[in-house]
Amino acid sequence: MPIYTYEHPKTKKTIDVYQSMSEDHKYIDEKGIEWNRVFYPVSFAFDTKLDPHDPKAFVKKTEKGGTLGDIMDLSKEMSEKRGGEKNDEVKIKFSKEKENKLNDRRLANLKEERKKQFEEFKKLDKSRVKVTKKQSPAKKSR
Repeated sequence: MPIYTYEHPKTKKTIDVYQSMSEDHKYIDEKGIEWNRVFYPVSFAFDTKLDPHDPKAFVKKTEKGGTLGDIMDLSKEMSEKRGGEKNDEVKIKFSKEKENKLNDRRLANLKEERKKQFEEFKKLDKSRVKVTKKQSPAKKSR
């Protein structure tokens, strides 16, 4: 049963009374004084708790709108709940993936640079380049 709050008209004392929704919402005390009903603003709270380990919950929460700053603040708050900078498994995973992508890009750039150097080397005037064979230490003549 819902709880309704009533206020005494003179003393301003308040009391909570259990009444069914079908009852007439009036309260009259033993002295015959009718108390005034107190109305409170409706307060709903949806999505108040957010699992910091659930990326789908974060997406669902942020797709409802808000500014980029709100999203960044929520992201920071979730990171702190997961354990801060050093223990945040999402941040660690992201950092590793980022590092791997950077390493892949660096390796691709290095391979491309070596390929260009090899092509330039092949174009050099062969008369200017003198290639000599090195003898192995065992075959050296004395």
